[in-house]
Amino acid sequence: MVDWITEKANKNVFSMWFLLSTRLKNVSVASWTCETFSDKLSLLNLQLGDKNYFTVGYGSSNTQARKDAGNKMLIEASIFEWADKNYPDYRI
Repeated sequence: MVDWITEKANKNVFSMWFLLSTRLKNVSVASWTCETFSDKLSLLNLQLGDKNYFTVGYGSSNTQARKDAGNKMLIEASIFEWADKNYPDYRI
C-alpha cells in the first residue's frame, strides 16, 4: 500500500487522495477550489477511519493550489504511517 501511495503521490498527489478513497471504504475525500484576487485556494477534507483532516493549499493556478493541498495532507494525515499500520500487507 505504501508503495502505491508513493507512486501515485509522485505523479499527482491531489488525485491520489481520490483514488485512495475509491479503493478503501474507510477513506473519504472532498475538495473545493476558489479564487481570491491574487491566488487560487484549494480546500481538502479527508476522513481516515474515525479521524478528520482539513487543509488549504495556495497557488497561482488551480493546479498549484491542489498540489500544495495534497502535499500538505500527506504530512498532516501521516498517510504512510496510517497505511502501514492499517493495511500492512494490502496491495492495490
